[in-house]
Amino acid sequence: MTTLETLHYDHLLMALGLGGRCLFPGSPAQCALRYGNYAILPGVPFPVRDGHGLTVQITPRPTFQNQRQQDEGPTLLQLSTLIHSTRDSERQTTASVAHEQWPLPSDFSVSSENLPDEPATMGSQLLSGCSTLVLPAYIECMSPGTSSDIQEELRSWGIDCQAFRFGPHWKAFCLPWTWCPDRHEFHYMFYHQDVTDSHGAIVHTDDHELSEVELMRFLHQLGYFRAAIIAREECLPRLHLIEFLDVVQQPLGQDIHRKQPPHWPARLSNTRHNVPFFYPGEDPSDPAFLISSGLTAEDFSAFFKSGTDVLCRDPSGHDFPESTKSVLQISTHQDIAAFDRIIIYADGSSQPAHRHRPPQWNEELGLGDTWAFAVIGETYIGSQTKIEVIGWAARGLGFLLGLQEHWLPPS
Repeated sequence: MTTLETLHYDHLLMALGLGGRCLFPGSPAQCALRYGNYAILPGVPFPVRDGHGLTVQITPRPTFQNQRQQDEGPTLLQLSTLIHSTRDSERQTTASVAHEQWPLPSDFSVSSENLPDEPATMGSQLLSGCSTLVLPAYIECMSPGTSSDIQEELRSWGIDCQAFRFGPHWKAFCLPWTWCPDRHEFHYMFYHQDVTDSHGAIVHTDDHELSEVELMRFLHQLGYFRAAIIAREECLPRLHLIEFLDVVQQPLGQDIHRKQPPHWPARLSNTRHNVPFFYPGEDPSDPAFLISSGLTAEDFSAFFKSGTDVLCRDPSGHDFPESTKSVLQISTHQDIAAFDRIIIYADGSSQPAHRHRPPQWNEELGLGDTWAFAVIGETYIGSQTKIEVIGWAARGLGFLLGLQEHWLPPS
C-alpha cells in the first residue's frame, strides 16, 4: 500500500475501508494501529518508510450490557457525612400540615473530620510488550503507583495484564498473563537512577543473555558513556530489570575563591635621602685595582636618564572604566626624587590557551604576550599620605626570527 511520508491514523483506516467500522459515531468496532511496539494514535502523525509493516487490530466495541456483566458488583456513589442534632430534639411542624416534620437548618452540621480524604493519584505511561495487548498511552492510578496499582487501574479499563514499573520512573511495561517469550529472545528493561532523565526507561530485546559488560556496551551505544550496572533482577523468565547509573562528573558545589585585593603597603619609617644613583667620579689613581666593565661614565648616565619619557601620563583617548577615571590623579611632575616612596604594580597578559605555541605563531595571529606596569608616587605630609599616579606603560613582546628570542618593540 502506498501512503504519504507522514501517516495519519484516520487516513489509513479510511483508505482500508474501515471508517464505518472504527471511526464513525456508533461504529461497532475499535481499531488499534501499531508498528512493532509503537502505537499510532489518532491525531499524532507517524513517519513511515518503505517496507514498514503495520498491524491493524479490530476488536468489538464493548456495550453497556457487556461492561455491566464484567463488573463484580454495583457502583455506588456514597456521601459520608455526619448529621447530628445540636440541641434537644423538638418536633417542628408547618402551619398547613401538622404531621410533616421540618427541622431547622441549624439542626444539621457537617463535620469535616468525618469526610474521607481525597485519594492521591499519579499518572503513569504504559508500554506494551505484545502486539495483541492494546493499552492507553497514559493512565491515572492510585499513589504510589506500584505494579499492583497499575494492574488494578487497568482492570477498570477492561484490561487484565501484568505490569512492571521502571523503578522510580513513572513508566510501566505491560505483558499479558499468558505471555511466553521465544526460545531465542531475552528481554531487558533498563531504568536510570536519575528520574529527571526523560529517556531513562528503555526496553531492549537480544538473541542471547547479556553479561554485565555487554549491558554497559549497549548503554554506551545509547549515549550513556559512563554507565554502571547497579542492580539486576529477573522479573519473569527471560525478562530482566536492569538498574543503571550514568556517572557524570558534576562541578564542585563549593564557593569559588575570589582573590581579595591586598592591603596598601605599610608606611616606611626610615628617612629617605634624595641622592642620585650614580656619581660620575674621578679616575682612580692606581689603575691596578680598576675593574673595567667596558662601559663609560656617559653610558651609565644615559642609562639612568633613559626612562624620562617612557611612562604614559595623559589618560585622554583611552577607554578606561569610570571607576579608574575617578581615582586617576596624575601628578604634576615625574621627578622621582620628589616622592618619599615609589610603588610599582606590574602585570602580564599571558594567554593560557597558547602558552605552548611558538612565539612566532602567537605574534602572527596577534596573540602575543604583553606586559604593563603602573608607577605610583607616595608623599608623606605629617601624618597624612598623598598618593599620585606618576604614569603607566604597556608593551607587547615581539619575536625576531634571526635572534630566536623575545624583544621589546620601541614605543
